[in-house]
Amino acid sequence: MPRMAWDPIDDNTFTGDLPMDAFGAALARAAAQFAAANQRLPLTAELADALRSAIREAADVSNQGDADRMLARWSNLPRIAPTAHTPRAASGDILQIPYGGDGAKQVLARVLFAPTDQRPGPGYGLCLVVHDLDVPAAIDAVRAAPLLLRPFHVDHEEISEGRWRIVGHVEPDDTELPLFARQRPNGKGGWRTGLEDYFGAEVPDSPAGRARVVEPIAGSASHVVIAIRMLRRLIGWLPSYAEQFELTRPS
Repeated sequence: MPRMAWDPIDDNTFTGDLPMDAFGAALARAAAQFAAANQRLPLTAELADALRSAIREAADVSNQGDADRMLARWSNLPRIAPTAHTPRAASGDILQIPYGGDGAKQVLARVLFAPTDQRPGPGYGLCLVVHDLDVPAAIDAVRAAPLLLRPFHVDHEEISEGRWRIVGHVEPDDTELPLFARQRPNGKGGWRTGLEDYFGAEVPDSPAGRARVVEPIAGSASHVVIAIRMLRRLIGWLPSYAEQFELTRPS
């Protein structure tokens, strides 16, 4: 397993793509091997057990106790395989996202849209916003709280495995959903950039509409936590994550 570290670029700015990519590839191989043998993907806690065993057998790995402490949180996660009864978020649900203090620090997020068979949406998974509001806070105060992260898309894994807990609900509102910028025929043999609502209908182009545009992609939940930690000044500024979430570096 590669040594995990953030390499400094300049004052309080870091990168670490190479070791993180190597780590991600190793996890993907382990998950694929597990799935081939067990006909399901491994739980996060099961991956932690496998990594701990590999580290203990590697004679060239130093500070093995540090690795045990880092993997302890993974190992202690609920061992709940995804089933029809596994928690899944609905539009309007309020989530608690742990981001620091071994889970003691938690920020509140809100599900703007969760796809269903009747309303699949654009196909990018859950659409969330993270509010600038930490636990404890009243659920009815969440919607009015400022945003820490603008709308983004992730899958259900963090919820189904118990890391992000559903703690409340407010009625969803489609007017809060982001817009997408799409290329459309201009009627003259060329193309123009137009705005679409979340479900594909064209909407008038305006500055207010442009401010609601996000990139139509789904990202990793781990990147969400890193972005929160950056904004809470728990880690240094990482430009690639800032670009992904369109973040402005705090002054």
